[in-house]
Amino acid sequence: MAAEIHERNGSFEKNPNRRNAAAPKMNYGIPKMPTVLRGMKFGVEKWKHLTKELSAIGVLAMTDLDLLEQYCVTYQIFRDALAVVRGVGPHGGITIEELSANGATIKRSPYCVELHKTLDRLGKLMVEMGLTPSSRGKLVGSPGNDSDNELMDLLNRRGGLN
Repeated sequence: MAAEIHERNGSFEKNPNRRNAAAPKMNYGIPKMPTVLRGMKFGVEKWKHLTKELSAIGVLAMTDLDLLEQYCVTYQIFRDALAVVRGVGPHGGITIEELSANGATIKRSPYCVELHKTLDRLGKLMVEMGLTPSSRGKLVGSPGNDSDNELMDLLNRRGGLN
């Protein structure tokens, strides 16, 4: 995984000696949607959107399945919590009234707390997946399959042009 991060960040362009010529090549493509997303309307929509976009720019590898799944499930939880917080009723709103022997106490809604946690997690996952402006600028797409790249790969495995 470290080699993939270095590749995406362009570290090998800055220092080609850091590249491990024996490292396995990533299998780029769109992973099959996990069954856990079934019935998660927003999670499925996010899966379809992200796989389309990330694949189009050449940064979606089959090994990104778990990361993408985490993002889509977390996004669904975020949308569910947001619906409750925005709703009207005993669970809606930012605060709730909790009754005790000492009287009523106003507390932060547990749904609001969950909303905050999922937003934080989504932000971290977005950086990992190159979905923020600053992290996107560090990504490098998958190599093309033309003969020039194959020749360069062979030369690099043999020690370069020297």
